[in-house]
Amino acid sequence: KCDPNYSRAYLGLATVAERNGDVYGAVTYYQHAVSLNPHDELIHFRHALLLSSQGELTEKEANVAMEAYERTIELNPRNGLAHFNLGVLQLSANDFVCALTHLCEASCLLPDDARVLFYYGQALERLEHIEDAKVAYRKCLMKNPDHVLAHECLNRLELNSLT
Repeated sequence: KCDPNYSRAYLGLATVAERNGDVYGAVTYYQHAVSLNPHDELIHFRHALLLSSQGELTEKEANVAMEAYERTIELNPRNGLAHFNLGVLQLSANDFVCALTHLCEASCLLPDDARVLFYYGQALERLEHIEDAKVAYRKCLMKNPDHVLAHECLNRLELNSLT
């Protein structure tokens, strides 16, 4: 038995449940951990990561994940993965302005991550900042020359600018 007031114990239980494929149990443990220690960045981040890694999310699940990422960022504004994951969720929710803000921050914190640069380009493109989107896709391809979607997006934008 562990002290029920110890949030890191619940974090450990959540991790075990997650590894055993018990998503519901893991979410429950993360919620307990957050209620005991709402100022622990790692708990919020791991909770959000679990939720956002479940594939197709309901609107409610996406909102809970976004709130957990936002809390993570409040506690640690330099968490580049939290900015990135929040930006991707916001992009999926068609909140392009907020997505751009977080993906821009992620690109500063994780400048060598091709995934970040690709999604940054996606947000720019959705907001019709086409030349900036092309730059982001080119930077993505400099980091990962085999990024198929970046090639496709860049080629499409360059072809559209010719017409």
